[in-house]
Amino acid sequence: MVFKLCCLIVRSVTLFTNRVFSRKDVENEIVFAEDIYKVINELARENNLNIFSWRISFPGVEPRLTQYIPDYLFRERLVSIGYLNRININEIVSLVESGFYIPILSSAERSIDKYIFYSKIIHTLSKLNPIYATKVSIGFHDSSFQTPYFPDSSSRGVREIGLSFIYPQCLSTSSLDTLKSSFQEIFALINSFANQVEEATGVKVVVDYSLSPWMNNSVAEVLEKIGFKLVEPGALHGISVLNELILSNMDRGRAVGFNEVMLPYAEDDLLKQYGGEGLLHATDFLLYASVCVAGIDMIVVPEDEYKLAKLIADAEALARVKNRALSLRAIPVPNNIGERIPLGKFGRVPVIPH
Repeated sequence: MVFKLCCLIVRSVTLFTNRVFSRKDVENEIVFAEDIYKVINELARENNLNIFSWRISFPGVEPRLTQYIPDYLFRERLVSIGYLNRININEIVSLVESGFYIPILSSAERSIDKYIFYSKIIHTLSKLNPIYATKVSIGFHDSSFQTPYFPDSSSRGVREIGLSFIYPQCLSTSSLDTLKSSFQEIFALINSFANQVEEATGVKVVVDYSLSPWMNNSVAEVLEKIGFKLVEPGALHGISVLNELILSNMDRGRAVGFNEVMLPYAEDDLLKQYGGEGLLHATDFLLYASVCVAGIDMIVVPEDEYKLAKLIADAEALARVKNRALSLRAIPVPNNIGERIPLGKFGRVPVIPH
């Protein structure tokens, strides 16, 4: 059996940085990142792999130090500031306007006021520019959690290289046996590349093996092909089948982050088609998240601070019961349900009801 491994894409190469306390620390991490990126880019070329994005994830940079991160970096790299010690709306707005991704770590407090505060942050950003809301997430997990998936990315404070991949179109879906075999072959290639990167850079390499989409490289389509349409009964079973294949084939010694099926609404063409046909609600993603980290990601909903606050509360409740990391990213807009809004690289995205 020959699989279409030429379609495997490196979704992201992320440097998780050391802790930074000074201008020199910040500059050292940026120089180090650029040096290893050159090495990794050459390895990718030798392996016929395309790299979709280059990222730097800090372990919570004090806002006063962000001035030492040069503007040019944001044109070429995605940069996460990491988990902040305090949350100030004006400060977050300023950082996002500068180009940073901001992961907000949900506090232990369980009150509607907290959820309204988070909703207000998201609404404030989206009113300025809906793209800004795509750069902030609410994470329901502890501070030791680390993933190359932005925005919910923060370094643990020790240099590591994180890899993630796009591979829905590499999966053979003609039978369960061929699906299993294609996961094995894809992950073997991923692990081989990770080993090469680690050997060439001398830096520990970790991988988030999640099955994630990018537009026509659709996870929802994979589910349809194996007989489980997301908007029909059986969807949760289909998701769990894919999750089991990820977990049983990944290298647990390298695994970091989510390592599950991902269903970010605005990043999957078939999900957007469902949304445009009126087949999806934001709360459907809570249902999917009950069996995977589909989470509530990249949903585009009508503006309503209180409704979004309650959705955030539901997401945290689910994360607690599930006892797994979960994240939420929402884009509230002043548009009607069914209208398509322009969202930059994500294209035109239909608004769905809460």
